[in-house]
Amino acid sequence: MQPRTRHARATAPFDLSIDSLTHDGRGVGRYKGRAVFVNQAVPGDTVTARVVKQKASLWEAELDRILVPSPQRQEPGCPRYGVCGGCSLQHLAHDGQLAAHTDVVLGQLKRSAGLEPDVLAEPLKSPVWGYRHRARLAVRWVNRKLLMGFRAASSNTIIPVDTCSVLAPELEAMLPALEATLKAATDPRAISHIELAAGDDCQGILLRHIHPLSAQDQARWQVFANEYHANLWFQPNEPQPLVCAHAPDGQESLTYRLPEFTLKLRFLPVDFIQVNPFINRQMVNQAVDWLALSPTDTVLDLFCGLGNFTLPLARKAGQVVGVEGVESLVDKARDNARLNGMDNAVFSRADLSEDITHQTWSQTDYDACLLDPPRTGAREVLERLVDRRPGRVMYVSCNPATLARDAGILKQYGYRLARLSVMDMFPQTVHVETMALFLRD
Repeated sequence: MQPRTRHARATAPFDLSIDSLTHDGRGVGRYKGRAVFVNQAVPGDTVTARVVKQKASLWEAELDRILVPSPQRQEPGCPRYGVCGGCSLQHLAHDGQLAAHTDVVLGQLKRSAGLEPDVLAEPLKSPVWGYRHRARLAVRWVNRKLLMGFRAASSNTIIPVDTCSVLAPELEAMLPALEATLKAATDPRAISHIELAAGDDCQGILLRHIHPLSAQDQARWQVFANEYHANLWFQPNEPQPLVCAHAPDGQESLTYRLPEFTLKLRFLPVDFIQVNPFINRQMVNQAVDWLALSPTDTVLDLFCGLGNFTLPLARKAGQVVGVEGVESLVDKARDNARLNGMDNAVFSRADLSEDITHQTWSQTDYDACLLDPPRTGAREVLERLVDRRPGRVMYVSCNPATLARDAGILKQYGYRLARLSVMDMFPQTVHVETMALFLRD
């Protein structure tokens, strides 16, 4: 039975002290025995709030006035704060963001699985601005006016942007010229989305178009890409293949490096990679360090993508098996293994949300396993994995709720939560990444 929800009648504002944050970044206080969630409030604030929705055990409220600001409160740095759906924690100092993320993860683990880590490691920290190395821009014409930007919070409305401080500087620099080039097109309604990606050697621009691009417009975009030393791809519509229209260095892909492991990985703008290279390098280093691999170890890497963890693990282990559900990423992972001259990393395609018992790789014992699942978690594959009883399980999570659920499964099979750290993959936002090491007693 769903909890009863109703919109509140007009109520008088009331004063409230904020002591914590919800997983989605709202301040939490208590009033007359009820939890009250307040948008844009932070721990340490004393505020006046106004109820907008009532549930049985909690109220949802809007911030009416800040009476006493928290020491952690700061002035948001973006003029689109509160409108754009992206960086909703800009009003909270960076250390406060990390503390709030840590509290959310620890709270979920405690409530859902009855678990606390033996060791809570220091968070992996990122630059707070200029960290994001890919972006997806929506493009739409409304009443003959161009809108190019990001989606508004909880809406399909496009918020126009010509600056974005969380983007890598080389991507942010393109925004005004992108808009000008769109406006100059012979068919201005042809393009529906633009994907931007920053590699180590050059940038990438992917144009998704719903109408064929004229030769004149294609040439105009090639000039643009050359000016910004960027590879250029056209895509008629998802899931159609990409057409590379410009590659200044002759390489029809982008590259990022993991220098600690002497690795170079190639990718396309449509491929999944971590958007924050500063955290990705630290994250990979920490995973390899925590797993403490030996040259005789065999390792299973589930949801392996294009080999981001697999290949570094293979630098330390005897053999690593990477499993991924997207065929194109499996192909990329194999190509990346060949590119780096590695023959002890092998890859298989499998839908890890389905029965895997018929898969040859699932019938092998492993010394260690690493999982990097999507937000839905890894419940389906975990129960098969624990049958093989690997001694070490490294879980990389982008969703505290499914991490806690899956940690409960590991606990039932005799694993303890040995180490945990929060990773600052998305500063200024409510999104939190976590790395958790489970050991079998």
